[in-house]
Amino acid sequence: MVLEPPAERCLYSISMVGNYLNKKELKKVAKTVLYDGIRGAIKEIRKIPAIRSKDKNENENPFLDSQFINDTTSDDKIIQEDDYNHPDVCYILELLRYTYKMISKKIPQRTNSERDIDIFFKSHMFSCFDDILDTHLYVQFVDFRVLYMADAHESFITIHISGEVVSRASRNRRMQAIDASADAEGYHLDWIFTKHDLAKNLTWGQEFSLCERAGSKIENGRKILDNTLKVQKTLRDMHRTLLDTLSEAGGGVLPAKIIQAFGKLLLPGFVSSGFFVRVLLNVYLGGGYYGSTKLAEFDIPTLSEELGRVVTMARTMLNVKNILRQTIKTFALMKEAAGKRRHSMDDVLVPPRVKEQVTPKKLRSKK
Repeated sequence: MVLEPPAERCLYSISMVGNYLNKKELKKVAKTVLYDGIRGAIKEIRKIPAIRSKDKNENENPFLDSQFINDTTSDDKIIQEDDYNHPDVCYILELLRYTYKMISKKIPQRTNSERDIDIFFKSHMFSCFDDILDTHLYVQFVDFRVLYMADAHESFITIHISGEVVSRASRNRRMQAIDASADAEGYHLDWIFTKHDLAKNLTWGQEFSLCERAGSKIENGRKILDNTLKVQKTLRDMHRTLLDTLSEAGGGVLPAKIIQAFGKLLLPGFVSSGFFVRVLLNVYLGGGYYGSTKLAEFDIPTLSEELGRVVTMARTMLNVKNILRQTIKTFALMKEAAGKRRHSMDDVLVPPRVKEQVTPKKLRSKK
């Protein structure tokens, strides 16, 4: 999927590691973002290709005059100074900065919990969704001490914070399942991406995507497989909730045109394990059936020599952002049309949700 021209120019410029930018200079660009901002980093990138291509040509033929040397790279492919205010360009360069910062602090080389990686890096990786979605992160337990003064003596108080994010889409399916209990719960999610203003009656808003952690170990194939199935199932539940929301807006019926366009609502999701990320995409096939495909996989850079991988990571995240933006826009238009076209001649009754068997719980063996 092709991104907007400023983002493509930025990714192309950074990807020229082998030709124009060496590893040392890529680190310099990352540092420049910190001290001189996005504009300074763009200027740093723009001056490197001209110098390198000029030196290369002069070394190949020392009898050529400098004024006749042509750059091997067209300037329209290199990032422009006016690109500094484009949100995707800002995201790419900031992602480069935070990746380098994480590597320079040697965070990947130490022992990390799942939430360590969330706090140190994934919060920045998912920041590209900030202008289109609301983000909720599950923190199971936080324990910290606060210094305060009491009777002229220093004392400490311990504060406990806990929270959970339960998918309401998953809960609805479980509550309507055959032989479901009255207190049926949905999946507890690590990251959930929602849109509050599209469903103010729902706790987290309208759910559109999620990320599930499969542990902090990279080589964790079985847990990754289990969580992949969990993400696929929850994305299906979210997709069904979109139809329920449209049905409610239309009074239990929907125009045939809206039901036919329901397959245009694509929902991506993430599975992560350590510094590995897998991107899934759920698609509605019709007749109550869903399909799921692996959209992409990438490894978060853990060494300075791997900084060039930021290009793959940023391109994947921006592609997912564009998919979500289009899905949100399409859903908002469908919801508006469903509310305005009540009792139309071409209205179709929305089929009820197919009830499933309750997923059996594993019995815990006593140690």
